[in-house]
Amino acid sequence: MYRALLLVDPDTDISLDQARSAVEAFYQGKRGAPLGIDTEPSQIVLRWEGFSFWLGRSEAAHVLAESEELARGPGRAHPERDRIARCRVRFEIETDSDPKMDHFNDFLFVAEAVARLGKVYRFQPGRGGFVD
Repeated sequence: MYRALLLVDPDTDISLDQARSAVEAFYQGKRGAPLGIDTEPSQIVLRWEGFSFWLGRSEAAHVLAESEELARGPGRAHPERDRIARCRVRFEIETDSDPKMDHFNDFLFVAEAVARLGKVYRFQPGRGGFVD
């Protein structure tokens, strides 16, 4: 299972539709592309045979509180910690278990596709830190 939070910078606006378009553009014509990319009310679901990947967008009230906590904790040495503390929107990535790591690159590619749309801060809960 892969998990990550992509905290969207306060001066950046990335919609779920923009994220879906970026992901679809990335996989266009590529070998190993998902069998389906579907949009549900607040998330995109990518499906391969035996594996699913969820990319959800959240702007719930708790997002800002958790951004502040991340900035004070794991992000305290991050050069953008003040901006991280003000993030009100985030994308949440979660996948099925992937014991053979067949979809690790997909995890990286989808996060990168969203990051190309605007400034985001990537946090990986499993590592307990920011990637960039």
